[in-house]
Amino acid sequence: MRKIKTLTLLIILCLLLTGCPDKRQLENLGIINARGIDIEDQNEIKTNFVIFQFEEQSQDITKVVSGTGGTPTGAVNNANYESNFLLELGKIQLDLYGLEAAKKGIAPYLDMLNRNPNTPDTMYLALSKTTAEDVLKMNEQDISMNIGQYLHDVIEESSTSKKHFPKMTLQKFMRFYGDVGRDPILPIFEVLDGKPKITSIGVFQDDKYVGDLPIHDRELFNLNFGRVKEEWMEFSIPSRPFQNGLSKLNDDDIHLTIDIIRNKSDIKLVNKEALEFDHSFKLEVRLIDISEHENLNIEDTKIQKKIEKEVGKKLRSRYEKLLNELQDFDSDALGYGEIYRQKKRDQKLTNQEWRKLYPDIDVTYTVDIKFIGHGEIF
Repeated sequence: MRKIKTLTLLIILCLLLTGCPDKRQLENLGIINARGIDIEDQNEIKTNFVIFQFEEQSQDITKVVSGTGGTPTGAVNNANYESNFLLELGKIQLDLYGLEAAKKGIAPYLDMLNRNPNTPDTMYLALSKTTAEDVLKMNEQDISMNIGQYLHDVIEESSTSKKHFPKMTLQKFMRFYGDVGRDPILPIFEVLDGKPKITSIGVFQDDKYVGDLPIHDRELFNLNFGRVKEEWMEFSIPSRPFQNGLSKLNDDDIHLTIDIIRNKSDIKLVNKEALEFDHSFKLEVRLIDISEHENLNIEDTKIQKKIEKEVGKKLRSRYEKLLNELQDFDSDALGYGEIYRQKKRDQKLTNQEWRKLYPDIDVTYTVDIKFIGHGEIF
């Protein structure tokens, strides 16, 4: 109850600080906290809004209202007939899209939010494995707070904890969509055991959803996007290269977990005509956990060098596989076109030109792993 009162007070303060030009009373407004968009038959837009309401007689501070229309604005107007409040988009925290809507492109739905000066910088975009309505109207008994705020917090937590999912705000999506040479990705929610969870990565070509990737590929995007700190990665490496360092050898892989302390990613266009890139990674890591520890002397620098080499091979192989999948999707989510565009100064690179070139690019991955310590071995 205390959380609800605090949240209500924060919303009221935000409204007072930002001002309300037509002096509409708070009791008459339904403040939209989350929006879900789906496509129905005949390409009509079905929109669900999670709203905060401040009606004295109501025991529930939040509710979900729905509307349909040919445009997002029309859907809002239609949803007003289901509510005795005037719906206000200004404080939206999450925009959720069903896969069918995302396949057709989400840019038209983002325009009104992008032009609204009250849209928060912390508003996130996400996808639903089925429909947005399935997630927003799920059984609220399993969720102790407003479903829109809950989903927003899941994304926030997933991007700040050791899971480190690359979060995508409205501004960041629009920048990727507007620039030639980089495509966005979005988290995909799925309802499991009665609660929505991020289970995969939605891949985009421009503003259209074109496929998904397994959730563990978030590690590769994180290393590519920028600095990573305290992210754990698990690897399975072959035991054969360590046969001289093991008193007892079996055919099972050696499983280990590393903690990334520092990292650097660098992409270079080495041959513009042949579309050849060099993508290098440098990682300083701490060894957290390793199997076969009774037989393998990890204090031996030669053993450490072999582990570094084998982990580097595995990481390089994962990036090669990821690139092949992205090229199949015709999605440049790793941003090689951005590097090509910066080097192509003689004339402007168009999106159509890069789409023709992208399937033929050749990327050589170089991975340099360096252990700077190890933790407790379990």
